[in-house]
Amino acid sequence: MSRAAKVVAALSVDEMTERQGRAEHKRLSEEIAHHDKLYHEQDSPEISDADYDKLRQRLKAIEARFPQLVDMFSPSQRVAPTPTTAFAKVRHARPMLSLDNAFSEEDLQAFFDRLRRALERETDLKPMPRSRWPASPRSTACP
Repeated sequence: MSRAAKVVAALSVDEMTERQGRAEHKRLSEEIAHHDKLYHEQDSPEISDADYDKLRQRLKAIEARFPQLVDMFSPSQRVAPTPTTAFAKVRHARPMLSLDNAFSEEDLQAFFDRLRRALERETDLKPMPRSRWPASPRSTACP
């Protein structure tokens, strides 16, 4: 990455000029395309899902600030590449729930709510009183 690109990458989106936003948008688009190919086609990711999500969040923030940068080639407007045929299709006995992009306590609580509702539907359990829910997702230990 060039020195100028490093400077722009270090800026918050709110501090960027349109020219800087355009350069950062191009850089992020190329980096996301690179990681999409590694992940979906080669099953060989170089970065964590969290780091990938940060790239996409920054791209979306730039597009929100500079909507004129959104075009049909932007990663925000495309579906990921077709996965390699090496991946076998799997039919799960139960629906697989996802955290999506949980980056805050509220996101995590929304996931817990979806999980609880799914479990209640599946087992016909009576809803657990909210007073018995964990006070905070941070206070619950994950297995």
